[in-house]
Amino acid sequence: MTDKDTEFMTYALSLAERGKLWTSPNPMVGAVITLNNKIIGEGFHEKYGMEHAEVNALKGLGDNLEGATLYVTLEPCSIHGKTPPCTDAILSSRIRRVVIAMKDPNPQINGAGIKILEDKGIKVDVGLLEEKAGRLNEKYAKYASTSVPWVTLKAAQTLDGRIADMNGDSKWITGESSRRTVHSLRATHDALLVGAGTVIKDNPTLDVRHVEGKNPVRVIIDEDLAADLNSKVYQVKTDAPTILFTSAKNSREKIDILSEKGVKVITYENSDGLDISWMLRKLGSLGISSLLVEGGSKIFSSFLSSDSVDRYIFFVNPSLMGNGLDTFKSDGFKVSKRLQLKEQSIELVGEDFMIQGVPVRGD
Repeated sequence: MTDKDTEFMTYALSLAERGKLWTSPNPMVGAVITLNNKIIGEGFHEKYGMEHAEVNALKGLGDNLEGATLYVTLEPCSIHGKTPPCTDAILSSRIRRVVIAMKDPNPQINGAGIKILEDKGIKVDVGLLEEKAGRLNEKYAKYASTSVPWVTLKAAQTLDGRIADMNGDSKWITGESSRRTVHSLRATHDALLVGAGTVIKDNPTLDVRHVEGKNPVRVIIDEDLAADLNSKVYQVKTDAPTILFTSAKNSREKIDILSEKGVKVITYENSDGLDISWMLRKLGSLGISSLLVEGGSKIFSSFLSSDSVDRYIFFVNPSLMGNGLDTFKSDGFKVSKRLQLKEQSIELVGEDFMIQGVPVRGD
């Protein structure tokens, strides 16, 4: 492939990212059509349920595009969903070459779209900027292949690893720029999770306020129903439903009160507490493809211990508290077994550092 191929695919990836707020649980996809190395059509998947990138790029170009090349960031779909298969539109256009960044990990597709195109004599090149395309759709890829949501753990802490003082006060450890960035994270995840301690101490709304984007589903873990039943997270809005995981041993009366408020209450019998892996499978079955975990310390530790996190993001303020609540409460690991991160990045966000990475795993 040529430098021009790379240039056009890079542009297609930038188009794909424009849909990041509205496409879930679908992937972000961008498409560019060129003729004689000039762009004649472009498009991206704008919103879940709406036309896909390839169809948007083809609009107004007619059905005689022999000699044209389609650059698309994800393998064209070959199944009927909310829209017809994109492979049909491509075949109708008579495009003779398709360049694809990555195969679709959805088991229903996963090469089927490529085969349909190749069987009709279209030249298909796969793998251009595959790593960048994979990162763009990391949430979709996990959920499409496992039916388990992608998990991002976000913590705001001091340089010495404190998320609050000894009284539980955390407002505000990090600056305004970091808090705005957190709202951007919320807008790009299907659901947001906190524990009872956060609800009791902060009485948060857990919505998106400082940026554009849809409100996530609010997920609460409260084993003993310790939080006030009139907490803000239980004031259910149509665009921000609440799911509560709690022990089956709790008062039926309290559970019924929350259910009447519109809260979806899911009970569990496990005497050892909530099984995080079970909970994630349950959320996946409800169509939640990505989950942002925001705290507190007990919740962070549960996710760390269960090895359930796909990406860690720490907002670190360059200050020292000396004593306070640790980010993680677990016993931790031996030096040789400590959790290490790869694909790390460090970015200055206002007065804070945003440090992130994905866990190093044996698989």
